[in-house]
Amino acid sequence: MTVKVIKQFRDKYTKTLHKAGDIIEISNERYEEINSTSHGVLVREIKSDGAFDSIAFKKMNKEEILKYAKEVKNIKLDMKMTKKEMIARLV
Repeated sequence: MTVKVIKQFRDKYTKTLHKAGDIIEISNERYEEINSTSHGVLVREIKSDGAFDSIAFKKMNKEEILKYAKEVKNIKLDMKMTKKEMIARLV
C-alpha cells in the first residue's frame, strides 16, 4: 500500500528516517504496526480522489505533473521538487 508519512519516524527494521510528507510503500501488516505505537498515527494511506491517483502520476514525467497541477488542480509546484514530492502534494 502507498502511504504518506504524517509524523517523522525511524523505521525500526531498516533504520531509515521517514520525514513528514514522504511517500512510502509498505504492507498492510506494517501499516497497522506503525500506527499502533504509543506515538499515535505516523502514516496515512493514500487513496485516489478522482481520475488520477499516485499510480497514474508515477507514469507521468515531471512536466506533465506540473501541467496537471496548474491546469486541473490550480496548485503551483516547483520544478526543483522531486517527482515524489510533487505526487505527495497532489494526492
